[in-house]
Amino acid sequence: MRGSQSPQLCLDGEAEDQAYPGLVKEWKEYRFQAYEMLGEMEKQRELARELLFKNEFKYYQKLKELYPTSEWESILQGIVDEFGRQKYQPSTYVSILIQENLKAELLRYCQQNHLVITEYYPYIIKDYPNEVNDVFSQYINQSADEATDRKKYRKVCAMIKSYKKACGPMASHHLITELREKHKRRPAFLEELARIR
Repeated sequence: MRGSQSPQLCLDGEAEDQAYPGLVKEWKEYRFQAYEMLGEMEKQRELARELLFKNEFKYYQKLKELYPTSEWESILQGIVDEFGRQKYQPSTYVSILIQENLKAELLRYCQQNHLVITEYYPYIIKDYPNEVNDVFSQYINQSADEATDRKKYRKVCAMIKSYKKACGPMASHHLITELREKHKRRPAFLEELARIR
């Protein structure tokens, strides 16, 4: 197996296979293993960080283990800030926020990407009930405005069911009343709304 080879051999492989991202990733993983065997702490840190920013979440725990607890908080802050500056945050970013219980950052992520609220509200609802309510109702209202056929109306109604689970029957009742008023010229949508239990 290549993993037992030297880091230099792996670097050569990365250079040679540049046209093949899958192979380059494999070479980097072998290089990481080589650094582990050689006890090259600094190079492990560098490479684990690089792989982490290529959306390889499995290197997050490895990176965390390479730092003393006293240093980790500032390293973590740097990682979160760097991901936060990216135009599109990968799934690794969200996984880090959930694992580290960074609820304010997760809320901010949901506020910027409304459609993920249905997935991530359980992590933040307790601490941010009003904010979750706002994101949910904005997302549902926007989806309702854009819906043009029964299939899309049903999707909106499915979101309302998630919203009810998250924010309670009172909030969902209030939202349904608003939607009925706003979309009273859409009989098919009104029919779907009436089916929500």
